Amino acid sequence: MSQAKPIDPPSGTAALPLSRTLKLPEVQELWYALQKKPWLSLSVVPAHAGGSARDLARALAEVGTALRGSAVHLFSAENSDSDAVVRAMVSIRTYTRANELVVIALDPPVRNPTSISVIRAADAALIAIEMGKADLASARKTIELVGPDRLLGSAMLQLE
Repeated sequence: MSQAKPIDPPSGTAALPLSRTLKLPEVQELWYALQKKPWLSLSVVPAHAGGSARDLARALAEVGTALRGSAVHLFSAENSDSDAVVRAMVSIRTYTRANELVVIALDPPVRNPTSISVIRAADAALIAIEMGKADLASARKTIELVGPDRLLGSAMLQLE
C-alpha cells in the first residue's frame, strides 16, 4: 500500500482542472452546501468497495481554495496502510489546529477498515455515491460506519 500524503491544490482562481464527470457549478454548489455546518476536516468517503473519492475530494479542495482565497489542503489516504494513515492524521491535525481546512480522500470503509479511523477523527464526512455502481447495502453500511453526527450528506456522481 502507498503512503497517505498531502496533495496541494492549485492556487488562484484560474480554470479548475476538474474531471469530466465533475462540473464546476455543481461542485461550487456542493461546497456552499457543505458550509452549513462548521468543519475544519472533511472526509470524502466512497459508498461502495470499488469507488474512489479522489476526484471529488480534489474538486472540493480546488473550489474551496478558489472561493475562500486561501488553501484548502487535500490529503489522499487511498490505498494507505495503518502506519501511513496515522502519519497523515498527525499532519491533518497540524493544519486543523491552525484553523486551516483539510479535505481527505479515503478508501471505502467497506473495503479498507483503516478509513474508519480517519472518518471518526474528521469533523465531518461526505459520502460519494457513484450512480450505477454503488449498491444500496454498501451505501447503508458506509452511512452506518460514518455515523450520523459526522455525516453532512452525500453526493451522487454520474459517471460517463
